[in-house]
Amino acid sequence: MNRLLSPKSLAVAAVLSLSAGGAQAACNQESIKGTWQIYAMTTAESVISCRLTVDDSGGVGATTCAYLAGDMQNELDLAGGNVSLSNRPNCAFTGSLNLGRGTNKIKLTLSQDKSMGNGYGSYSGELMMFSLTRVR
Repeated sequence: MNRLLSPKSLAVAAVLSLSAGGAQAACNQESIKGTWQIYAMTTAESVISCRLTVDDSGGVGATTCAYLAGDMQNELDLAGGNVSLSNRPNCAFTGSLNLGRGTNKIKLTLSQDKSMGNGYGSYSGELMMFSLTRVR
């Protein structure tokens, strides 16, 4: 029987393709640098949206966010924060945001092209899920 690819060569090809994909997604600290639009939904049924800037060392600049809870809409201060690379091959980051009255821990992962990401974190004792899109 003449086989084009043996099970062993298929396994090697699969591992190589995964390695190539992982290398494509690899990040460095500067991958998070830029201006991002973030939309978050909290378990307290509120929505937060911000445009924030991250510098090349992972520092998050102060800004004002929009906060919507039911019919109430207010501004929410983001006093700053930081994000740092935690998993290079998966383009994952951890950090904290000084949002509202507390320090909120976050985790996020960027897409392969580093133009979008998703994450989760805390907010005032609640949980939040968020998405971010690079705008610059």
